[in-house]
Amino acid sequence: MNMLRNVLRWLHDRFDRNTLYATAVGRDKKVDELPSFKYYDKLYCLWNFIKHNSTSTYEKLHSVYPELIYEDAEYKQGFPAFHIIKFSDELIVELLNGCDSFFKEYCELVYKENYDEAQWNYGRYFLDIVDEQIELITNPLGLPWYI
Repeated sequence: MNMLRNVLRWLHDRFDRNTLYATAVGRDKKVDELPSFKYYDKLYCLWNFIKHNSTSTYEKLHSVYPELIYEDAEYKQGFPAFHIIKFSDELIVELLNGCDSFFKEYCELVYKENYDEAQWNYGRYFLDIVDEQIELITNPLGLPWYI
């Protein structure tokens, strides 16, 4: 229970990776057990290396995701990190699509909310349909109100 109180306190001050993990405490599984977690983790390690450009973040990226780094690249702290990373269109699409899946799985785990159902199962969705039908009856030509 103390862990939950700490998480709620953190949500007001800051939000980081540990807070993300802690929001799933007491759920069916851990965040890092989600099928698409690997995409989130890969993007996070890549971002962290580019942001900090330090030996420790390079070593972390190299040990966990060596396929992201050119084999013949020599890393020296302070040199531009993007020179040794194998960026490609495929990598970017893979990471964006993977993170999309990860956050849908995360919402399912933490909030018990199905993404596909959430796209239509809310009050405003139905009110918008009613408003459109009223507009069709009251303004069948679709003219702007100021004419």
